[in-house]
Amino acid sequence: MTPQPCQADTAQAATVQFYEYIPPEVETEEDLELYKDTSEPSDSQIDDGGGKVTSADGAVITTKTIDGTSEENVFDITLTVQTKTDVQTFLSEPDMAVVIVMDISNTMNAKFTNDTISRYDAAVVAASSFIDQFAENTAGLSKIGFVAFNTSAHEIFSLQPCSNTSQATALKNEMMTDTGNIIDNYVTDDRTRFTNVEGGLKRAYDMLKTSGNANQYVILLTDGFPTTYLKNNAASSTNYEGYDPYTPSGTKGADGTFYDYVTGYYCSYGTSYSDKASIKARQMATSIKNSGGKIFSIGVDVAGQTIEMYDGRSGLSVIDRTSTTYEIGGANDLNAYKNWLGNGVGSGYYYDSTDQAGITAAFANIFEEIRNLNEQSTKTVWTATDPMPVHDEESQVVGFIHFYDKDGNVVGAPDPETLTGTHAEGAENTANHKDNVVYWDLKKSGYTTTTEGTVTTYYYKLKYRVRLVNEAPPFKENTVYDTNGEAHLDYKTIVTTNGVQEASELKNVSFSKPAVHGYVAGFSFFKKDDFSEPLDGAVFTLIHDDGSCSLCHGDGTAITDSTTHDNIYINYHKPHVIGPYTAASENGGTVTFTGIPSGHSYIMTETLIPPGYIDSGSTYKVVVAYDELTVTETKRDGTVKVWDSAVNNVFNYGHILPETGGIGVHWFYIAGAALMMASVVILVKKKKK
Repeated sequence: MTPQPCQADTAQAATVQFYEYIPPEVETEEDLELYKDTSEPSDSQIDDGGGKVTSADGAVITTKTIDGTSEENVFDITLTVQTKTDVQTFLSEPDMAVVIVMDISNTMNAKFTNDTISRYDAAVVAASSFIDQFAENTAGLSKIGFVAFNTSAHEIFSLQPCSNTSQATALKNEMMTDTGNIIDNYVTDDRTRFTNVEGGLKRAYDMLKTSGNANQYVILLTDGFPTTYLKNNAASSTNYEGYDPYTPSGTKGADGTFYDYVTGYYCSYGTSYSDKASIKARQMATSIKNSGGKIFSIGVDVAGQTIEMYDGRSGLSVIDRTSTTYEIGGANDLNAYKNWLGNGVGSGYYYDSTDQAGITAAFANIFEEIRNLNEQSTKTVWTATDPMPVHDEESQVVGFIHFYDKDGNVVGAPDPETLTGTHAEGAENTANHKDNVVYWDLKKSGYTTTTEGTVTTYYYKLKYRVRLVNEAPPFKENTVYDTNGEAHLDYKTIVTTNGVQEASELKNVSFSKPAVHGYVAGFSFFKKDDFSEPLDGAVFTLIHDDGSCSLCHGDGTAITDSTTHDNIYINYHKPHVIGPYTAASENGGTVTFTGIPSGHSYIMTETLIPPGYIDSGSTYKVVVAYDELTVTETKRDGTVKVWDSAVNNVFNYGHILPETGGIGVHWFYIAGAALMMASVVILVKKKKK
C-alpha cells in the first residue's frame, strides 16, 4: 500500500542509526531500545542522519541527528552537547578586569561645598563599596586593580581576584593605607601634587593588556583638569613619572616645558590646565578603547571649572597652551570638561558628583552598567547558533516549526519559537528561533550529569521540528538539502595556571549537517469531445485539500490554500500557502500539471468550460505521497472511481502520451474524453521510473 500524506498511522518498520551520544539515563540495553525513536515514513527521505563532532581541544562533544515523522517532509532535529565544564561559571562570572584610577592630587583634600567630608574620603568610601560588590559577584576569574595618580601614577594593588570578604577587606585596607600615605606627604609647594590623567590611564592600560580577561574596564575619577603628563609615554615604557610643572625656563614646545603662548609667560608657578596634558590623556584613553576596554568617568565637583577662570593673571600664567583653542572645549563652557571626560576620554559614560552621595551613586551605577555589558558580552559564550539553510537572499527550503520542551512535549501557544529555562539539573532549556536562526543558551538551560570520581560530565539536549518546503522554487526534486547552515557552539573553558583560574579564549565547535530530499510530481491527460476530437480551451485547477490534508504543516495544521506565495520562506513559521495550480488543454487537448509538491492532497476541478459544453460535474482527488500519485474521481451521481494506471486504453479510446519532463519527475499519463454535454477525464497509464 502506498503511504498516504498527512496521516498519523502510517509508520513502517525500518532501521534507524543510533549515534554515539547516550544520555546518562540510558543504562541498560532495554533503556537503549526505548530511547531510540521508532522509524517513521519520512525516514525514507533522510540522506544523512547527522552525527558527532568533537572539539579540537577535546572539551566538548556535539551531536546533531534527525528523525522522520508520520508526516512527509517533516522531521525532528535533536542537538546534544557533552562537556566537563561547568558553564554556570560563565553566567555568574563575568570574566572581567576592572582598574579603578583615582585622582589623589592636592585638590582632592578639599571638602565638598555642602558636605563635611573631603573629596578623597568620599571617593575612598565609594570605591570600598565597589570592591565589596565586586567580591560578592565574582568567583575568581575576574580581577580588580587600583591606580592612584598625582604628578606620577602609582599602582596601589595589582590586578588580582577578589571573590570573598577576606580578599575584599585586604584590598580596601591596602587602598586606604597607601593612598593616605601619599596624600599625607603633601605640602603647599609640593611638586608631586599635580594631575597626571595620562599617567593614571597608562598604568591601567599596562595592567589590562596582560590580564587575559575578556571584558576590560577603567573607572577614572578626577576633580580637575589635567595639569601634567608622563616624562616618557612610549608604549613600551614602564616609567610612570610625570613632569614637574614648575618650569621657569626651557625650550618652548618641548615636552616638560610648560608655557603659555598666548601671554608669553612660562608656567613658573605650576599649572591649572595643560592643553598638551589633556591631549596626551585623550590619546592614552584612545589606546585603551582601541584594545577593547571601556572607560567610565566620574567628575568630582567639577561644576563651574573653566579655563577662563584661571586666565588673565597679571605677570604670570598657570595655563600651558599654544593657542586659545583647547582640547577640552570652550574656555568659558561650564560643560566642556564634563563632555570631554565622558566622550573625549570616556566611552560615553559620565557620572557627575557634588557630594559623597553623588560619588557613591556613581560607583553603584557603574557597577550595574558593567553588569549589563558583561551580560551582553557573555551572551554568545556557551550558546549554540543553528541557522536554517538559506539558498538565496529570499528563500529557504527547510523551515523551523516548533520546539519541544524538556519532557518531549510540543511547544505551542503562545510562542512555539521560545523556551525559557534556568541552569539547573533537570530544568527547561533556554532557546529561541529568531530571524531564521535557532539560538540555544546552555548557560540558562537544564542538563543531566554523571560523576566519576571528582569529575562531573554535563549533558544538554534540545529538540525541535523542521519541514522541507517543496512548494515553490528554489526546491528541486531529489536534490539533497542540508537541514541547517553552519551550526556551531561558542564556548570557553577554565584554565588554572599557578593556582590562578582564567577563562580560555573564545573557541567554537561545529555541529554535523543532517540532510534530506523530497519530491514533486507531474501528470498529463487528454481532453476530447464525444467524437474523440482534441478539445482545447478547458482549464483545470488543483487546490490544496485542507480537509483531508489537515496535518501537513507539521504542527497539527494544514498548509492553507491561497493565490500568493509572499514571504512563505522567510517567515516560514507563520501560516503559509500552497497552490492553487492551473493547467489548460492545449496543443491537441493536452492538459499538463507540473511541479506538484509531494506530501499533500488536492482537489482538481474543471474551472473553465469551453464554449458549447457544460461541466461534467465530476471532481477529482489527487494525492501525492512519497513520489506516488493517485487520482480518485467522484462523478455527479456520487459514484467513485480510482483511476486505474495499470490498464491501457480504458474504454478503448485515447492513447498514451509520449513521455516528457525532466529527470526525476514521474509522469502519470491520462487519456480522457469530453462528451458534447459533459466532460469526462479518465486515467489511462502511470509509469514509474
